[in-house]
Amino acid sequence: MHWDGRRPTSLWLGPLALGLTTGALPYLIDHSFFDDSSLLGPVGLSACLAIGLLFLPDSASDRKPEMIAGIWMGMTISYFPIALFFVWMIPVILYWIGRTITIQNSHFPPFRVGLWIGSGILSGIYIGNIIAFNLL
Repeated sequence: MHWDGRRPTSLWLGPLALGLTTGALPYLIDHSFFDDSSLLGPVGLSACLAIGLLFLPDSASDRKPEMIAGIWMGMTISYFPIALFFVWMIPVILYWIGRTITIQNSHFPPFRVGLWIGSGILSGIYIGNIIAFNLL
């Protein structure tokens, strides 16, 4: 995928907004699916809602299954190591910011763009959960 030197705004803002929203849900909704001590509920909900990101204007590609596989793989890589290494969110957020800064000059296949989107969703979940914990 190539964007001719312009930053694909909907592909970095959409996943971040989705993650921020679902990351705050455990503190806003009293439901057994959303536990305050676990991010499994927001990650599961975001994985289901990530399919909607394929219909954003900047994600025009004829290889949509490859992109959704990349999104889910990026979310998996970004989420599961946090059980062993709690500060795993820092490398995930730094990777996402670094890739967001340089994505407009890159020519990546849809799977690698999906990895970037998946790490953006998890970055939003981590940030949203921290903000909600401190404010709510």
